[in-house]
Amino acid sequence: MRARPGLERVTEIAERVTRCPGPEGATNHPVVIRPILDAAARYRP
Repeated sequence: MRARPGLERVTEIAERVTRCPGPEGATNHPVVIRPILDAAARYRP
């Protein structure tokens, strides 16, 4: 398996999540993709 760019891989996973069956009557919410901020690592205690 070749390495894939981050956004391409995340989008593929999000698409697969939307195809997974859920409990009967459950609301099908959209999958939201958000970036991880690199700056957050600088603020670790």
